Amino acid sequence: MYVKIFVEGKQDREFLEVYLKYLGYSNAEILVCNGNVININIRSSIQEARDRGQKILVIFDSDDSCENTMERLIRESEELLSKSEIFLFPNNSQKGELETLLFAIAKEPQVCQCFEGYKTCISLYNPDYAKNIHKKSARYAYFEALGLLDEKKRKEAYSKVFDFDSLYLETLKGFLQKHC
Repeated sequence: MYVKIFVEGKQDREFLEVYLKYLGYSNAEILVCNGNVININIRSSIQEARDRGQKILVIFDSDDSCENTMERLIRESEELLSKSEIFLFPNNSQKGELETLLFAIAKEPQVCQCFEGYKTCISLYNPDYAKNIHKKSARYAYFEALGLLDEKKRKEAYSKVFDFDSLYLETLKGFLQKHC
């Protein structure tokens, strides 16, 4: 069955494209929602896909609360979605985001730890500056340190720089196996 997967952003799509390919799934289209919200346009796309008999999945960040985000997404979808169709990064039970998952499966975790040291150093200088540094910056720094700024090279290198066989990915893998 054809699966339509809605994700927050381009980086989520990039990761899922590579991971789905790694798992051997080629029956999915990944659509970027540009945010962690099910708005009227997304609801309309979900309804259209359902009307065509397509399976719908939503993979977003849990952010500060997995439970609250899940409930909010179901409410925003006007109950077009059920819990079983939603997966929240990093592992469908903890707060976090795609970057939390990526740092947990990074094959060069010390590079990620260096970024935390950078944030600590900035915080010592001016705590307000440190508040402006987000995990997305660390993801870019990780790829940059490994020389992977070009999108094509980065996509080709994902399985070399991230452990796709990590136990941390089991929940996501199970979710995708069930639906794809």
